[in-house]
Amino acid sequence: MVEGLEKREKKKEREKSLDFTKNVKRLEWNSSWVIPIKLALKIWRHYLYGVHVDVFTDHKSLQYVFTQRELNLRQRRWLKLLKDYDMSILYHPGKANIVADALSRPLEFEIDDWVYLKVSPIKGVIRFGKKGKLSPRYIGPYLIVKRIGSVAYELELPQELATVHPVFHISMLKKCMRDP
Repeated sequence: MVEGLEKREKKKEREKSLDFTKNVKRLEWNSSWVIPIKLALKIWRHYLYGVHVDVFTDHKSLQYVFTQRELNLRQRRWLKLLKDYDMSILYHPGKANIVADALSRPLEFEIDDWVYLKVSPIKGVIRFGKKGKLSPRYIGPYLIVKRIGSVAYELELPQELATVHPVFHISMLKKCMRDP
């Protein structure tokens, strides 16, 4: 009984997620910013009533959303929702968010890229290779031979690692910056 309810809840969440992505793709670029704000307000509304909220965006034109004269029906409806809260929308240049943007961007590799392989921490001292570093975090670099699915890659491993399976999850890889 409980498993059936959990499956039903997961299905509803998946459908909600699919609806969200379809709606965002359908919207024009200048109004797609409202959906994340709308969802955040829906989740955190009980904390936000009666408190001033600053919303930072890298779209300069959004600063003036409360003072625009001409709005379409959808924008008016969203503006009505936003007016319930004591909020101000502030411009924060995209250059200031470079680190956060890079960290939130999904990591992807291509075939023939060189990567380091993350070694799981094991107690004790381990040496890789004949004159290798003691207990390294990453070993390599190794060449990516093939992409398997969206999150796994096959590496070309040396003979000394022949007993290790050559397919690794993306979280175990680190991009190698080689000199040209």
